[in-house]
Order: sequence, then structure tokens, then C-alpha cells
Amino acid sequence: MTQVKICGITEPKSLQAAIDAGARFIGLVFYPPSPRHVSFDIAWNLARMIPTGVRCVGLFVDPDDALLERVATGIQLDMIQLHGDESAGRVAEIKARYNIPVMKAIRVGSADDLAQLEGFEVAADWLLFDAKIEKKTPPPSLRGEAGRGVANNARNLRKNTTAAEQLLWKHLKAKQLGSKFRRQHPIPPYVADFACIEKKLIIELDGSQHNEQTEYDCIRTDYLQSHGYRVLRFWNNDLTNNMTGVLETIHQSLHIPPPQSSPLFKGGGVIYGGTGESFDWSILKGRSFKKPWMLGGGLTPDNVAEALSILSPDAVDVSSGVESSRGIKDEGKIKSFIQAIKQA
Repeated sequence: MTQVKICGITEPKSLQAAIDAGARFIGLVFYPPSPRHVSFDIAWNLARMIPTGVRCVGLFVDPDDALLERVATGIQLDMIQLHGDESAGRVAEIKARYNIPVMKAIRVGSADDLAQLEGFEVAADWLLFDAKIEKKTPPPSLRGEAGRGVANNARNLRKNTTAAEQLLWKHLKAKQLGSKFRRQHPIPPYVADFACIEKKLIIELDGSQHNEQTEYDCIRTDYLQSHGYRVLRFWNNDLTNNMTGVLETIHQSLHIPPPQSSPLFKGGGVIYGGTGESFDWSILKGRSFKKPWMLGGGLTPDNVAEALSILSPDAVDVSSGVESSRGIKDEGKIKSFIQAIKQA
């Protein structure tokens, strides 16, 4: 059977569901802007639960040496997945430094994107083909910041803060985490829930309405990142259920260098996976690769059998396709996804 990687695991029950269903790889995300990001302590506990025979994969996006050093030496990883714009040289460097197999993600939008393969087939142990999703313009604000005047709207939002915002503000104000935060800070055309200007860190709190606006949130996040900010997103109930984990994640992110400012949305920006969108699988049809490879990008229990009728990857990678809401895995969908592969 084609092997399966369930990526973006954040809690023990999802991990156990993936293991029970027959997943061969478990992916833990160490990329703070992702809704599937896990703190060091949570990842350490999850990794301990993974049995022999199932491989623990740590996903990183253009990681700096400090982050890699802490995770790769402090958590038992079986593989490092590089999902950003890392060069073949950087892949080889990381592999040599930690003596851990490295998988490199290749974002595919057209056959031209395969031109970069030669170097990665030498440097990496595995390849992962994912969808290349580009967003060219920032979306209009769903909260109307630009229409009513960003500064005026920020003042109104400060006067009418939500219960979740009030709860988190108690822990952020007065430099309790070592850095100054501002609440409802204007970054035209948006108003960030909380922003640390010194560290270029933005924190956004999401209520249930965000289940229906995933694409908007992704584009908004990418826009803010293109202007040099690192963005963390938390569900409101994360604060009540795991405030310690939320604060730890924020504290860690204050010590991670922000992304470089870039003119992404003057021309186009790239989203690093987890979008639920696929690419034209026929681009890979009939091709052979020098290294084992995974197919990712928009796979679901409903379409994975079709993908396997076209391609014969060594493994498939799924994240959003087995979620009940953004970042939350659905045990039934995990089981259905792997069952569909067994029957393909």
C-alpha cells in the first residue's frame, strides 16, 4: 500500500487516530504562522507517543539555525521536512549537520517548476510535491477597516474588545513577556489584534466565524508577512483551554527573526502549504525520480484514489484534507482517507 503521512498533528487524540488507521509518517509543524504550529513542549510529548515503525517528521519553513538546533537536538525526529525556499546547498548543510534524513518540498504550478529538481535529487533523501498557490492582491477587509478609516476603526475596536482579546491582553500588557505589545494596531489596510513592533510579531485571535473565511485569513496573513511581520493565529478557545501553551508559543516567536519585508503583493506571493488546493497531477505522470517521493496538495478522502490512479508515489501527504476545521484533525476523515488508499 502507498504509505501515508498525516501532517499538522497538534493533539494526542489525532495522533492516535492516525497511528491506529495505519499512517507511516506523522508530521509536526514548527512554523509559527501556521494554524498547525506546535510548541516545543507539545511536540516533545507527541513525539514520545509515536511508536517504533512510525516516523516523526518535523516540518520547517526557511528555519534559522537556532530553531533547528533546539528542535532537532531536543525532539526525536526521524526526518526533517523543508517546506520553504531553501536551496539545495541549505538542504545538504542541514542533512550533514544533524545526520537526519531530509525531505524537500517542491511547489508545483506548471512543468517549469520541475526544473529545480536536479539539485534537490542529489541533496535530499525524499521529495514532496505540493501545490504552488499564488495570491496577487490583498483581499478587502472583512471588518471594513479601510472603508471606515483604519485609524478610526482601530480606536473603535479598542473600545469594544472581545472577551478573548481582554483575556490575552492581561498577559501581554506591561511587557509581561519581555516585549511591548500594542492592541488593535493599524497596519493598513488592516488592524492587527495585537502587535509587537520591536519584534515584528502580530497575534490574531479567531472566533468561529473564521471557519468560513480560511482563504481570506491566509491572504491577510501573507500580506502582513510580506511587510516583514511574523503572524501567529489562535482560536479563541485556545486561550481558555491552553493559555500556557499559547503564551509559550508567543514567547518563542518573540525570539525568532521575522520574515524579510518583500514586495510580494505588488506582484504575487506564495503560501507554504496547508491550503487544501491541489495541482495538475498529470504534470508528474510518467516521470521517474532518483529519490522516494510524496504527493501532497489538496488530497482528501474523496480524491486520493483518483490521484493514485494517475500517479504512483511512494507516499501521500495530507493535512487540511482530514480536518474538521482549520488546524483541527477529524478522526473519521483520517480513517476514511487511509481506507480509500487501501482500496485504491
